[in-house]
Formats: sequence, structure tokens, C-alpha cells
Amino acid sequence: MASLITVFKDILLTNDSITVPAFGTFETSYQSAQLDEKTGVIYPPTKLVKFNAAKKEDEANRLVNYLKEKLQADDEISQRLISEFISQAEKKFQEKVGLTIDGVGILQKDDTGNIILKSVPSNLSIDNYGMDVVEVEKVDESQRVVQQPQTQKSTVKTTKVTTTKVTTTKTTTEKTEDEKKKKSSLLKLLAIILPIVALLTVLFFIFKDSILGFFRGESELKETVEAQQANSSPEVKVIDIEEPETVEIKENITTDSDLSILARAGFSNVSPQYLGNKYKKYYLVGGSFRDKANASKIKRQINAKEVLKAEGSEYYRVIIIGSDDAQEIVDAYQNALSKGIKAEDMWLLKNSK
Repeated sequence: MASLITVFKDILLTNDSITVPAFGTFETSYQSAQLDEKTGVIYPPTKLVKFNAAKKEDEANRLVNYLKEKLQADDEISQRLISEFISQAEKKFQEKVGLTIDGVGILQKDDTGNIILKSVPSNLSIDNYGMDVVEVEKVDESQRVVQQPQTQKSTVKTTKVTTTKVTTTKTTTEKTEDEKKKKSSLLKLLAIILPIVALLTVLFFIFKDSILGFFRGESELKETVEAQQANSSPEVKVIDIEEPETVEIKENITTDSDLSILARAGFSNVSPQYLGNKYKKYYLVGGSFRDKANASKIKRQINAKEVLKAEGSEYYRVIIIGSDDAQEIVDAYQNALSKGIKAEDMWLLKNSK
């Protein structure tokens, strides 16, 4: 059976926090894509993990329930796995080394004896759709330093040679600066392109059934027309193909319109979920909480429309607006931005009905 340390990453992918009883709580926060100019590495969107040693109890027993469901472990085995993890951590602390948790960070004790977590960059997020870190070409260190000309004391002829060296150095410096500007522009361009690629990937997965259905439908319609031309009279052809073709085009115009409208708005946080036929097609969400009181507080602060708790969901979602019209959602999103609500605090809930 797997040890507890091997399942931390999987648990934190779908949970905002996880508590190890009698030890502490691992809490996550969202971080958007980052560019490290010193190392030339672009990190995708992820979750940063912090360790809260003060919170040692979880009334929902989320960790134990996860072990039961995913590892088929009973209460006794679950408690044994948790105890083994705590013992392993304490042993590492006594040896003055950290306990490495893959994809999460390194647990260690500081000089005052407090347990801290040194978080590491990773793809600890379902929002990046499998994107890994990207390395771009760095400027060579030797190109950043301009070689100074050597001064020589000699005849007039020697002075002329020295002047020539200075001119050459100046030309080299100008070329180096141009190269640095070009590479800096390339880094900025990559920082813009990567989020767009990520957004298009998100939209494709959300609407892939409609997109693929469009091309399948077009191919089937073409085959139907060719068969009718071979076996039917001209009068029959017009009656058979006119109505299906009109319906298919109308459906795909609506889907393509939604795709274009949402893409232009720059949505990067989209979550498809089946809510039921009685709910709207789209909901612009300003926060999601397990505690209804917290949801109501945020609703008042951002002047949202309602607090929604769909059937079968444990979350209270703060709804800025709900609508079947994608353009109305985009207008509300732009209005919220103008009022100071941050883009990373909002996301789009799509009812997959």
C-alpha cells in the first residue's frame, strides 16, 4: 500500500486544504503564470502551498475519507498511514534535514523549532491543463560585460591604434544592447502567447463536443446529399436537405459566437459543471465558500446578485450575474473590473446541461 507522502499532491489538486490530524494543515492559494527573468523559466498557473501548524483538527475527516475512497483503506490502516507520516517527519527534523513531499515542497524546522514548508514551483493545478515549465534562451553572461579598452602610453601612432579599439568596443556594445532588447521582447511575447494558448486549450475542452459535432455533421450531410443525387429526383433533393442543413448551421453559429465572445473577454478560469436544467447556462462567480456566512459577506462587499448553492454541491458560490447570454456575462465581467474586482478573483461556471 502507498504511503501517505505519495498522495499529498493528488489530494491538493482538488482540495484547498488538507489536515493531518495532530500535526497541521496544508493550505493552498492560487498563483498565476510567472516569468523568472534571471533563470529564463516561465512557470504555468499553479497552487502555492503553506503549512499551518496551529490547525491540527478537521471535523470533516477529509484526509481519512480520501484514504478510504482512493486507497481502499479502513480506519485502522488510515490511522497507521497518518502515524507513519508524522514519525517520518519527526525523524527528518531530528536529523536536521527536511522531508520532501513530491510536487508540494520541503517540510523542515526553523531555528525556533517551528515547522515550516518551503514551497517549490510545480504544476500543482488542474487549471494549467498539463502545461509544464518553459525554458527560454538566456543572455550569455559574457555578452552583458563590455570589455574596456587598454590604455597605452606611446607615440602618436600608438594613440591612433587605441582610438580604433575604443570605436570597436563601442560598436560591440551597441550590438550587445540590441541583442538584449530583442531577447527581452521575445520573453515578453512568450509571456503573452502562453496564456492565450492556455485559454484556447480551455475553450476547446469546454466546447469540443460542439466543435467535433459540427465537422461530423457536415461530413454526414455531404454524404447524404451525394447519395440523394445518385438515387433521387431533383425535387426530392431540395425537400430532404434544406431543413437539416439550416438547423445545423444555426446551432454552430451560436456555439462559435459564445467561443469568440468569451475568448475576446480573456477568461482563463472556466469550470464546466452540470447544475440542472433549471439553472442558467453561465454564472460569473466572485467567490466560492463552504461557509454560507462568508459567502454572504463577500456578496455584500462586491454587490453581487445572489449566493447560489446548487443541488449536490457543498459550496456556496457568490454570483455576480447568471445568464444564458455570453455577451451579458462579458459585460458584467468588464463592469466588475472597472469597480476594482480583480480578474483572478472571478471565474466562469458553465452549466453543462
